[in-house]
Amino acid sequence: TKRKPRYRQAAAALRDLSEAVDTTGVVEPENRVEIQPSAGGRIEEILVEEGDKVRAGEVLALMSSSDRVAILDAARAAGDDQYDKWKETYKPIKVISPIDGTVILKNVVQGQTVGASTVLFAISDKLIVSASLDESDIGRVRKGQSASIVLDSYPDKTVRGTVFKILDEGTTKNNAVTYTVK
Repeated sequence: TKRKPRYRQAAAALRDLSEAVDTTGVVEPENRVEIQPSAGGRIEEILVEEGDKVRAGEVLALMSSSDRVAILDAARAAGDDQYDKWKETYKPIKVISPIDGTVILKNVVQGQTVGASTVLFAISDKLIVSASLDESDIGRVRKGQSASIVLDSYPDKTVRGTVFKILDEGTTKNNAVTYTVK
């Protein structure tokens, strides 16, 4: 004999259902700008340190061109009056920040001679997480989704983020295709 199905009454409730994709990634600047001098010369004064917040157009350092260095060195040998006169007449070059951000690298010291290709500073606008997702998981990730981020240095603290970019081109490693999600 067949038994009749038994039913049990339950209260319906709305709640969030979530699906998680675990991956690892790196914290990096979204935009990193390296500041190089317009010409070779000597760093006269550094006005910022690593970790300082800067605005676009802010002066980071003052430097003398190679010509100014030669003139000031010769004037110094001629006496304080000559040196002061040429120091006021021939102004230093201003090294200026092109973006708002944080100084993440100070690569020079006062008095250092630099070439036009020397990286003086690096500035980052904001930090992001760049993660690699396997091709089998990428279909479950969408722009605008929330992300829970746990940093190795703070394992008990979860940071909330939002997916803002999924790169279209995958990278093949060990016969597995991964996509970068930011």
